[in-house]
Amino acid sequence: MSAFTPVRGKLNSPFTSGPSGCRIAVEMAYRLHALFGQFRKEKNLRDAGLIRRTPHPPKQFLAGQRHRVAPAVGKKQGEKKMNGEMSRSGSTEEAAHTTTKVFRDLTVYGDPEVLDALIPGIESRLADGWYRDRESEQGLPSDGGQSQFFLFARRASDARPAVALAMCAEGRRLSVTNVMPDDDDRLSCAQYNAILLEFYLKFLHPAASEAGLTVELSSDERSFEREYGWQGVRVLKRFSVIANKSSTHPADLRRWMDFLIYLHHRPNRDYDFGLLAKWLIEDGWSAEKAHRLISECEFARDLFRAYDENMSEISAGDRATNDQAG
Repeated sequence: MSAFTPVRGKLNSPFTSGPSGCRIAVEMAYRLHALFGQFRKEKNLRDAGLIRRTPHPPKQFLAGQRHRVAPAVGKKQGEKKMNGEMSRSGSTEEAAHTTTKVFRDLTVYGDPEVLDALIPGIESRLADGWYRDRESEQGLPSDGGQSQFFLFARRASDARPAVALAMCAEGRRLSVTNVMPDDDDRLSCAQYNAILLEFYLKFLHPAASEAGLTVELSSDERSFEREYGWQGVRVLKRFSVIANKSSTHPADLRRWMDFLIYLHHRPNRDYDFGLLAKWLIEDGWSAEKAHRLISECEFARDLFRAYDENMSEISAGDRATNDQAG
């Protein structure tokens, strides 16, 4: 039996009546089934430690750009940015809260065959206790050949813990998806970024430069207001400040839906949900509840997109019917 089985019976919706409505309802069911499959795949990868608990959305390929590193915001520039945020949000405390430290992303872009050749180039440069963990790679979960994972590890020393670094090759993109400590502890954001930067500067950057590949290293600081807009910050804070963070209340749900609907109406809908999860945790939500809210965001985003596409098909069909009748 499928993990998602449509319930038999009448669908009480004006959009699902008649033959075309049944077809659309079936399409929606199949799309939801695909979404649940994607969620299960990501959960398996998170459980294996291959991707961070809050995965970032993929970035588009940067054509014609050889190397780009997003610079950190300087002190004067940060103060100017803070003042700009304060003029919209109304207080220094509120503006400061919308800028946060984040896990950095490291991605290489290029043709798949060139990216495949990059891995041996990185491996040949490994030193200072770093090595490729081929044995652990053999036991990694497979997704049917759509992506391939590589594992690099650093041995423990008196000053440094043992860590493993996972990379994923998918299409024209090779990304670092997680850095994991060898024990049960979790790395702080600063520790994670320091290890990532070491791997980048010593091994990945020289190999990528030799191959002429585009590399993107994101900043370790991100403005929440710039990502979600000042109105989005206001709507989210209205939900988070009033919400009961230990149990769900119907009024909290309505305010949360206001935020989801706001995201749907924004022109740019490719949001960094990792940044949102960090904001929620810093605002007092537990990690478990924050990740549940992120899952709801991702599901709502994909559901709204499917709804918009189906409504466009309905509108196009209605116009064609009216043209024929006229």
